Amino acid sequence: MFTHKSKRTVFLFSGLIVLLMLIAFSFGYLARMSGKQPQEGSLTENADTEKGKETGDEVREVSKTGPDSVLVFKRSYTRCRHTLEEETEMDSGNVGKTGKQLKRAFPEWQLAKFTPEEVTFRKSIDGYCPNHYVIKAKEGYLVIYRPEKDTGKLEAVEESNISYRWLSPEMKEQVDKGLAVDSREAVERLMENLES
Repeated sequence: MFTHKSKRTVFLFSGLIVLLMLIAFSFGYLARMSGKQPQEGSLTENADTEKGKETGDEVREVSKTGPDSVLVFKRSYTRCRHTLEEETEMDSGNVGKTGKQLKRAFPEWQLAKFTPEEVTFRKSIDGYCPNHYVIKAKEGYLVIYRPEKDTGKLEAVEESNISYRWLSPEMKEQVDKGLAVDSREAVERLMENLES
């Protein structure tokens, strides 16, 4: 008889513990759900009533570009550490696009900012910005190059008649690395000094 009462007590006690755990879990779940803020762009029933029963499509329109939107392209150059910013009007082919659609349209760029008014893309380029000139040797003579803005690739601007072999060891070392100069005037002064 003692074992029959013990089993019943253990069974009731176990059932009571399970019931208390379920109640505690339910209260915790409800507390977490009531404390959550709706995510940006999501609709709740209350928001529908307050905003005049907007549909989900109308709300999603806010996250698309408009005809007055601007595109900003920021190029960061690793060698000179300059950042060039180019701002253009949104072309008609990109009006009404979401951030995801624009990322697909510009795959070589990183989307840095997206608002209906402004879309900013970034790109890091291993090289100098086009505000510099780079002097290197080619076939025994000095050549003046200018970096291309989207790739940093050096494009020849002018070939000189200054022989590489007549340069000082220090100047040869700089030219071998690619001697960066900040302006066309500075290039001309340098070339005049090297010719004399």
